[in-house]
Amino acid sequence: MAHPHAKTGENKQNQLRILAWETTRACNLACIHCRAKATTQPWPGELTLKESKALLEDVASFATPIIILTGGEPLLRPDIFEIAEYGTSLGFRMVMAVNGTLITREYADKMNQTGIKRVSISLDGATAESHDSFRAVDGAFAAALNGIKILKQAEMPFQINTTITKANLADLPEIN
Repeated sequence: MAHPHAKTGENKQNQLRILAWETTRACNLACIHCRAKATTQPWPGELTLKESKALLEDVASFATPIIILTGGEPLLRPDIFEIAEYGTSLGFRMVMAVNGTLITREYADKMNQTGIKRVSISLDGATAESHDSFRAVDGAFAAALNGIKILKQAEMPFQINTTITKANLADLPEIN
């Protein structure tokens, strides 16, 4: 189904530029700031792979934004790489926002193979103590740093994202 504003010659400045898609609420962390109300399992009613492809097709009918695959934790979605590959085939710049704890070399290779152009990893503290407290899981900081190391080895471009709250404001100058 075509969107009502489908390629009607509208001013490109008015087109959708970035679409952040919370592909799942499933997450392996319990972050204090989570707006996705993440759970350890997929939420009932999450889009199927077929519905996900239809969503991307609908968006492609009127714009070609950067698509941010996020969550929860998108790497917990079993079909996330099929979604990424399909979005790439439609001409989208596909990127992924993860917490970094689940990145393996296999996942980094799949990111490259399916057209993921950049990965963002959240670091919300300058130390294991502050980050793990913010993410509410011991070891999250070390796992995120390991994920960054793997992305570097796989030559996958990445960036660090930080959510600032009163809980971590003092750490901001040290988060690099």
